[in-house]
Amino acid sequence: MPAAKTIFEHHDGVVEVQSTPAGNHIKCKPKAGVVCPRRECVTAYPLDIIEQALAIKGVSDVCDELLREEDPAYIEQSFRWDLLSFVAPEDFAGTRILDFGSGSGSSSLTLARMFPDVSEIIGTDLSERFINFARRRSQFRGLSHKMTFQASPDPNQLPATLGLFDFVILSAVFEHLLPAERTTVMPLVWRHVKPGGILFLDQTPNRWFPVEHHTTNLPLLNYLPDALAWRYAHLSPSTPKGTTWQTMLRRGIRGGTVGEIMSLLGSDAELLRPSRLGCNDHVDLWYKLSAGARDMAVKKAMKLVFKAIEGLTGVLTVPYISLAIRRRGESSPANASVQ
Repeated sequence: MPAAKTIFEHHDGVVEVQSTPAGNHIKCKPKAGVVCPRRECVTAYPLDIIEQALAIKGVSDVCDELLREEDPAYIEQSFRWDLLSFVAPEDFAGTRILDFGSGSGSSSLTLARMFPDVSEIIGTDLSERFINFARRRSQFRGLSHKMTFQASPDPNQLPATLGLFDFVILSAVFEHLLPAERTTVMPLVWRHVKPGGILFLDQTPNRWFPVEHHTTNLPLLNYLPDALAWRYAHLSPSTPKGTTWQTMLRRGIRGGTVGEIMSLLGSDAELLRPSRLGCNDHVDLWYKLSAGARDMAVKKAMKLVFKAIEGLTGVLTVPYISLAIRRRGESSPANASVQ
C-alpha cells in the first residue's frame, strides 16, 4: 500500500509530503522564478508543523527552516565551535540561557539538545508568529517544561520579567539591528547578563572583511560611506532596484566589528579569547569553522594573512566574527581566557 501523500499549496509553489519509515519526506515544487536552494528533505516533524513552516518561510525555505534544528551539521555545528571553544559543555549545567532573537526556535531547540542539563532557556523575538511556531516545536520535542518563548513589545524593548541569565546568545542577530537599535538594544540585553555571565554573539558578518559577502558579494563595499555603499549595492544581482538603505541595513549589509560591539556594552565588558578545541584566537576559531569546506588551501593562506593583519594592526578581518564577552563581577562558571 503506497504511503500517504499530503499536498500543501502556497502562493510561491507546492509542497508534497510523503510519510516514510524514516520520517516525512518533503518535496518542494516552486513556481518559475522562485529560488529554492533545497528542494527535498526528510523531517521528524509532523504535518501541522511542516504546514506552519511553509506558511512562515514559503516554499523556498521550508526545508532549510526545519533542518536548521534537525541537521547536526547546521546550527549545532556552529554552536559547538562558537560556544565550546570558550566554555566547557559541563559549565552549562543548571544555568539560565537567553536566546535573544530566537526566531522560530531552531537555535533554542538546538541549545536544549546540546545542553540537556540547563535549568531554563528563554527565547525572545519580535514576531508573535515566530513565537507561536517556536512554542509548537518545543511542545513536539517535549521541552515545554524548560523552554519558553516570549514576544518583545517592540524593537527597543525586552519582555519585562526576564530576569538575569548566566548566558545570553545572539546568533545571526546583531547584523540585522538598525544602527539606532544597536545603541539601545545592546546595553539593554547586556543588563540581563549576570555579573560573571557571558554574552555570545556569533555568525556576524565582519565589517572589516574586504568583501561584503552577506547580502551583495561586492568587494570593498564595507569601506564605503553609506551613500556610496547604497549606490554600489545596486550593482549586485541580489539587490532589487530601488531597495532603500534602511532595507539593506535590516538585511545585514553593515555587519559589525569587535570595537563597535564592545563600545556598546560598556566598561564592565571583558572580551574572551577562544582557548579550547585547539583554538588560540579568533582567527583559529574562524578556520576551525571552515574545516571541511572547499578550497582549504586558500583558507590556510587566508588564515596566515588574517593573523598577520591582526598582529600588525590589532584589527580582526575574518569574514565572520564569533565573540564571547564576560560581564565583570562574580566568578563565572566558565573558565575562559581573557583576550
